[in-house]
Amino acid sequence: DFIFDDATEVVFYEANTSATKTGTVTVPANLPVGEYRVRVRGQFGSAANPPACGNVPYGSTIDFTLSVVAEIDPCPETITPVFTQVSAICVGDSLAPLPTTSTNGITGTWSPALDNTQTTTYTFTPDAEQCAEEVEMTITVTPIATPFFNIQDSEICAGDDLPALPTISDNGITGTWSPALNNMETTTYEFTPNAGQCAASVSMTIEVNVVTPPTAESPQTMTDGQTVADIVVTDVTGTLTWYSDEDLTTEVEETFVLEEGTYTFWVTQTIGDCTSEATQVEVEVTLSTNGFDLTSFRAYPNPVKDFFTVSYNKEITNVTVVNMLGQTVFAKTVNATDTQIDMTSLPTGNYFVKVTTEGAVKTVKVVKQ
Repeated sequence: DFIFDDATEVVFYEANTSATKTGTVTVPANLPVGEYRVRVRGQFGSAANPPACGNVPYGSTIDFTLSVVAEIDPCPETITPVFTQVSAICVGDSLAPLPTTSTNGITGTWSPALDNTQTTTYTFTPDAEQCAEEVEMTITVTPIATPFFNIQDSEICAGDDLPALPTISDNGITGTWSPALNNMETTTYEFTPNAGQCAASVSMTIEVNVVTPPTAESPQTMTDGQTVADIVVTDVTGTLTWYSDEDLTTEVEETFVLEEGTYTFWVTQTIGDCTSEATQVEVEVTLSTNGFDLTSFRAYPNPVKDFFTVSYNKEITNVTVVNMLGQTVFAKTVNATDTQIDMTSLPTGNYFVKVTTEGAVKTVKVVKQ
């Protein structure tokens, strides 16, 4: 109130104990805002507090104005640090260190330490003397999923059609298979998940049962009255099935009796549910060769380009040429001990020439060039 009261308004006093007077004046925390007059007075040689007003013999007085203002808020506005959210990662993926400076310029530190094994919430604490608040960021860590497929294949035989492998697993993981499907041999295929999925690669082996075809010499010579079961076939470990056509549509029983002539058969082998490819067997069936003088029989040239000559020491009644399908492509009545067969116009390939004499038949395989 600009009126000094010696009894109530003295805030510091020190007696004449030394040449220098030192003290601290604490301004009350509840002092109203405004201006105040403060007087400092010293009096030489006096042991008592000099009065605020009036003359002193020796001394000095200083007056000054003390301004009391409202406390200034150091952070009138709190800033929220801004960070780009780290995308979800897969367990075990590398995590780059989190930035120590936010995109809006706040510096600080993160805690706890980065963990790439589980989902974790991290706290950013701004450095001191920044008007910024703590923020949190959760980084989602997804476990590695293993694709699985309920592919219950029965026995797959070589050559069977293989359905396309699914590009989506039963637990929803998309990807691709490699290599290309192979229906001729057992193969292991690998499923590679598409990018952006927390999934592992898996492999699957498809067993392909390859049955080896039976082995048979061709042509084979047999006598009238034998059966298909008498045809010599080797490398047999399964069940044989005989056919009379290359398309394997007409089956021939093993009890089928062979008569004089030329046959072409196809035979397959079956093991379990799988069947081999067919082996072609040519069979020449003749009457008993008893009495046929092989030393007197001549057939030439072989291979032949145009004319094929046949001669014997007895009269040849007729000559027949049969192709590999059992079809007669040439027939001739001879009634002589030798003859020529014109094969000029026949296609290149293998043929059977059947020579009939009185009481005997001789079949010769001829290569037409």
